[in-house]
Amino acid sequence: MQSTVVKKIFGKSLRKKICAWTLIFSSVTCGFEICAAAGYGDSGAEVSEIQTCLTAQGLYYGAIDGYYGDATANAIRDFQSAIGLPANGICDDKTFALLHAAAYDEIDITTLMRGDASNYLKPGDSGERVKELQRRLIELGYMVGTADGIYSSATSMGVRSFQADYFLKIDGLCGSETLNKLNSVNSSDIAAKDSNFAEIGSIIRKDMRGPGVVDVQKKLIALGYFSGKADGYCDDATVDAIKNFQAANGIEPTGVCEIMTYAALENVQYGERDAEWEKSVEEFPKFERTLYVEATAYSSQDPGLGKFTARGNPVGRGIISVDPNVIPLGTRVYIPGYGEAIADDIGGAIKGNVIDIAFDTYEEAMAFGRQTIEIYIISE
Repeated sequence: MQSTVVKKIFGKSLRKKICAWTLIFSSVTCGFEICAAAGYGDSGAEVSEIQTCLTAQGLYYGAIDGYYGDATANAIRDFQSAIGLPANGICDDKTFALLHAAAYDEIDITTLMRGDASNYLKPGDSGERVKELQRRLIELGYMVGTADGIYSSATSMGVRSFQADYFLKIDGLCGSETLNKLNSVNSSDIAAKDSNFAEIGSIIRKDMRGPGVVDVQKKLIALGYFSGKADGYCDDATVDAIKNFQAANGIEPTGVCEIMTYAALENVQYGERDAEWEKSVEEFPKFERTLYVEATAYSSQDPGLGKFTARGNPVGRGIISVDPNVIPLGTRVYIPGYGEAIADDIGGAIKGNVIDIAFDTYEEAMAFGRQTIEIYIISE
């Protein structure tokens, strides 16, 4: 491999016209040993090689530490999305073969992309077009920070979120279809959409629709407060069911499912309501705002991670790692299905609307995986 960063994966001229996957895969695997499939939590020399190849393509900016953490998995997803592989974040034989060949300048990876690849903005790209894309994502609320002109993982995540909201192919690449849609919507459209669409954990109000409403309706059905179908629409019957549940559990019956109601639904559903719960109802913290984030999970048992947070506290349940520019350290938050936590840690891969949630064991962290959720910022 060249001692300096080799040509980036998406900036080369079309030197080799290799069209068939089978031909490419067989040709690039000659002369080196393919690594075994690597994924989250793995470590060793093979992971270091993967990280080195990703760095050469401008997709990974972390340390070459041999640990397959969030930053490595995200970079692999970006690579896979760009060349049309399933974006699962696992570096299997095919992914590694193509990544290795691209890093060593053995193939021109753009031949694997769509016919209009030159018109796509992709991870690893930079320049004014990327900066304009970032400005648009920031304007519409799909990205935080500044437009620096570098197509980073935060940019890719913003594009994916936008694509999901507008039923486009979710690949993190900004082609003509995504770009046209970005330019055709405005802030008021986004606000109207956000006010009516409910993700899981969203504040649920009358006339909202989406998976968040389904989640609440299912909980109410299980507890005997709602006799309708979990159809994802918060109609009058759903509002009445929320009110009845709130009244029965010492909560002001507003018909709005917010942080206090979510906490009660969790406690009652799992039979954890007790005298202490009754006492805490009036003392439960109020929240000042909600925030959509991409949430991952970690524990002190993860290889290569320290036992203490950036503020010197033990890593464990109730701690989250944040970007202090988005959530200041010391901020208390409520996470539906998890509980209350404090922003006490930071991480190299934690940028923008991303949090890493601490668990007590590695198994719990792996079970959580990666989710897009709405969290509640608790008022002081």
